[in-house]
Amino acid sequence: MEKMGSINIFLNKYKGREDNFTYNFLALVDFLNDRKLCEFLSGTDLSEEPLRGLRAQYWGSCSKPDGAISLMTKQKKELSVFIENKLDSSPLYIVQIKKHILTCVREEEWRLLVITPRVEDKSILDEIGDSRILFLTWKAILVYLKDNFSSNRLATQFVEYVEKKKYDSIKVVKNKTKRVRKTAPPKSK
Repeated sequence: MEKMGSINIFLNKYKGREDNFTYNFLALVDFLNDRKLCEFLSGTDLSEEPLRGLRAQYWGSCSKPDGAISLMTKQKKELSVFIENKLDSSPLYIVQIKKHILTCVREEEWRLLVITPRVEDKSILDEIGDSRILFLTWKAILVYLKDNFSSNRLATQFVEYVEKKKYDSIKVVKNKTKRVRKTAPPKSK
């Protein structure tokens, strides 16, 4: 994987909701630079200073995950965690997830972290049957941040940003029917 840098929290140029949201989350991960948070996100034991770089809107050969985190494991191996973020109105596209796995998650130890507001999306990902796919809800991430970074002003502001200002539907996930498309999203004009 190409070298990734850090993300400046004040230079968010993205206008799309998901891109903007992902950028802000990656900026928080970069700012906190916390091993336990990175282990929570990657599901892997990491070195003491694991964060090697981040990138918003990672471009694969024919797939474009919302971001990527480069980490170092305890065994001193590079671990790339690609991120696919979905917000309240965005369905999971099984075709998109499979493309990310095929074109970006090329190494067996690399991961694709899918983050959505819907717990039921995990069963959709389980149907794919690839152990490289990790799943978290935004609510689980907010709970983790509240429990572990309650004295960190930036972390508490991110939680507030998610819960109260822009993305109210992530705060309390409503029971909705599964919104899944097995085909690719429609092409924008």
